[in-house]
Parts: sequence; structure tokens; C-alpha cells
Amino acid sequence: MVLVDRPVHPGVLSHCRPDGTAASQRVVASALARLADDVAEAGVRAPVTTVVGDVVRLRETLRWFDA
Repeated sequence: MVLVDRPVHPGVLSHCRPDGTAASQRVVASALARLADDVAEAGVRAPVTTVVGDVVRLRETLRWFDA
């Protein structure tokens, strides 16, 4: 798998977040290789913010919207 011309392991953490600044926002978290399928299965539609990499681990620390 290639992301911005650099190899990325398909198991790297990632998530998509629709409605990123609204109370209705939610997160679909998955391994990068499965993210598109998991987003489609969850019924998430564009626009979304997609986050890829270790920064995804900070979600629990930075979750201001549903705390």
C-alpha cells in the first residue's frame, strides 16, 4: 500500500471522522487496509477527515467532543 509515494503497512491505524466539528461526529477506526470497507459498511459518506498513523492513538486523550 502506498500513501503519498511512501510505503505504508496495511495494518497501520487509521480512522475516518465525518462531521468533524459537530456534535453528530463519529469515528470509524480500522486498519488502513480495511478502512474503505469499514467506512462503507458504517454508511459514512463524504466529506470526512481521514487520519492515518500513530496519531490515531491520541484519540482517547484528545476526545473533547463526546467526553
